[in-house]
Amino acid sequence: MARVFFFIIVLVLASHSDAFLSRLIDRVQKNWMTSWERMRDQQVRPRLFAQLNLSGSPTLVQALESDVGKVDLAVSLFNSTSQEIGLLRIENIADWLQHRGAVSSNMIGREMGWPNAVGRVENDLMPDSETTYWWMTSTFYPPQGTEGQIVLLPVIYNQTSPPTPMFVSEETNRGDWYYSMIDWVDMNQDGWPDIVTSRSRGMPGSIKFSELIWLENPGYRSIWSRVGRWRSHPITNGPDVSFRILRIPLPSGSSRLVIIGAGYWDNKLYAVWSDDPAENWANVDSINERVIDNHGWFFDLQIADINADGRDDVIVSTWVHGLQQGSVIVYEIPCDFIRDKWRRHTLVDGAVEIPLPDLGSGGKINIFHPVLRYSSVSARKKKPFIIVSGDDDGRVYVLIPNSKKTNNWEYSSHSIYKAAGPVGALTIDDLNHDGYAEIVIPVVESNKLVFFTYDPAAIGPHYFVDETRPGMI
Repeated sequence: MARVFFFIIVLVLASHSDAFLSRLIDRVQKNWMTSWERMRDQQVRPRLFAQLNLSGSPTLVQALESDVGKVDLAVSLFNSTSQEIGLLRIENIADWLQHRGAVSSNMIGREMGWPNAVGRVENDLMPDSETTYWWMTSTFYPPQGTEGQIVLLPVIYNQTSPPTPMFVSEETNRGDWYYSMIDWVDMNQDGWPDIVTSRSRGMPGSIKFSELIWLENPGYRSIWSRVGRWRSHPITNGPDVSFRILRIPLPSGSSRLVIIGAGYWDNKLYAVWSDDPAENWANVDSINERVIDNHGWFFDLQIADINADGRDDVIVSTWVHGLQQGSVIVYEIPCDFIRDKWRRHTLVDGAVEIPLPDLGSGGKINIFHPVLRYSSVSARKKKPFIIVSGDDDGRVYVLIPNSKKTNNWEYSSHSIYKAAGPVGALTIDDLNHDGYAEIVIPVVESNKLVFFTYDPAAIGPHYFVDETRPGMI
């Protein structure tokens, strides 16, 4: 009887095979993806898998793609004995991670201030160049008598002797400058990418003023012959640390190039744009701004779709000050960014301890997905993970979304590393192109880089590593 019943079911299913199989496959795929997403959000943890000892204290590290598709590391390295600070390049870090032999490295920047940020100058920004350049921003550093500046550093070249660095910032403007970061945008619509930068002047605690400026690219002839200079143009006062530039649509159907800037010393978050018909930022009278919030001591800032609704959001970190706790906050970009309210969501409040940041060190936030190799399995958007380095508190935090619902902004905070002293500004990237994210943490007092990976191999299954406890590292 059971066999007859089963046979009848098979006949019924066969008559509707296409529709049934389609629904069945969709349901299985949906259930599998839901389980995979739950596993990703709740079970995926990074593990410690390597440590690299250095000759000095690393205060920041940045992963940068090389010309041959490999990943190099840029490391700000400080020698506490000689009081020297410089920028170290570690070539093809994946090769060292695989073989653990001698690391290939060289110092590419000395006596140019205390490094704050570093990035690669893309090839299309310097056409026909046979030299690969990195850009670096720095802070004034009295022990070496060096001023804060913006410099383009030659990294890879086809010459017997290395080409000299290109100094972009005005050398005549001396006096305790702190350059935070840069971005490349054609600000005057002349076809040449200009440099937008944020900077402050003065000693920590007694900053004289902060400003957002852009440096006009003098053109092809200057890049190669160093004739001419990068002339500075004002944008606005206030933003002094991190900023991001993006194009935001307006209800009218047009759009604006908008600079979202963090004001650390004046405790404000800004949106700055130009109403010039051609968006020529040289027309200073057309530049407008609004204060998004004055919540606290804004430090780092990123743009990402945090709640996976298909729209970019602004995510910031703030510093612990007085009764204010260090926070990670998200602002939804409204349909009319000029007039509408920017809705604020606090992901973590008080759980991330970010004390007063030192020169160019922690308090940085990074947005990432831990497993990259399965990104093509489903076209559906997923909420990202967030990683925060806590600077002087010595911890690194990973924030994991509690729900995949777009109206749920709850994140859980987990500490993955605790150092005996400060940690610097970390980097996260797929260093060896295996489809899993790697985290590189600069441990200042221990003179080393520690590497975590989301590759779920069985070796070294350490999720939380405490450097202060014997046997934990």
